[in-house]
Amino acid sequence: MSCAITSAVLPLPLVVFTELDGALLDPRARRWDGAEEALAELERRRIPLILCSDKTRMEMDWLRRKMGHGHPYITENGGGVFIPHGYFSHRIPKGPQDTRHEHCRTLGQPYQEVVERLEDAAEEARVEIVNFRRMTVREIAENNGLAPREAELARLREFSEPFYIAGATARDESRLTNAAQKRGLQITQGARFWNASSGSDIGRALRELIGHYKQEWRGRGRSVALGGSPNDIPMLAAVDVAVVLPGCRGEYNNEVLAKVPRARVAATAGPAGWNQAVMDLLRVG
Repeated sequence: MSCAITSAVLPLPLVVFTELDGALLDPRARRWDGAEEALAELERRRIPLILCSDKTRMEMDWLRRKMGHGHPYITENGGGVFIPHGYFSHRIPKGPQDTRHEHCRTLGQPYQEVVERLEDAAEEARVEIVNFRRMTVREIAENNGLAPREAELARLREFSEPFYIAGATARDESRLTNAAQKRGLQITQGARFWNASSGSDIGRALRELIGHYKQEWRGRGRSVALGGSPNDIPMLAAVDVAVVLPGCRGEYNNEVLAKVPRARVAATAGPAGWNQAVMDLLRVG
């Protein structure tokens, strides 16, 4: 059964993973206003904060610059794990997609392969889809409530493809899902779009980063994750302490609570609820 967050303090060293939209970020304003106290306390205590999202690397880079974030981060629901060069004292193996500034550990299959498999699956299932590759920047902006610049960054995908099904019925969705699975795709449904990927695994991404931190901390360390949607379940299940945030109307997702039964629950939604949850975990006495 889920339990409320108490004032018991988690011992250091500690690493915190968080979903963005609906948790650290307000889903409408896409700002972290209200979470400043906890963000400052994490920085003061030198507790790593790992941003996890379905956003692209370029979207995350833009957000991290605004936040002054310098820790590793995870993109496209576990498609890529990015670690700044020199962040850990131990050696990180080089990868083909490393840049001048960061290592890139790719778990997801390349974008082009995902798109081709998705479109083949849609053709076999006789289902009409409209995916990001077919949309203009303006259409992506309007359908996602994004500014044009944000929409441009959202199109720069590496591991996954958002899409919607035109005039979909439950039977259409089932046929498409089955055809996609035959091609090695994972299909998930989000608040606005469906999403297709192959090999992306947010739980595995967390476990790999936790392993790096424990190597740095000589086997010690605890991990926390904050989220609230079904897509966050692998993230919440991969850590020592999971915190479930409610939706914007104060409701908790029953699937999340059922699949992460030992999770703690935050009192309120959004950045303010995130702030309180983190402060409760860190507060002494």
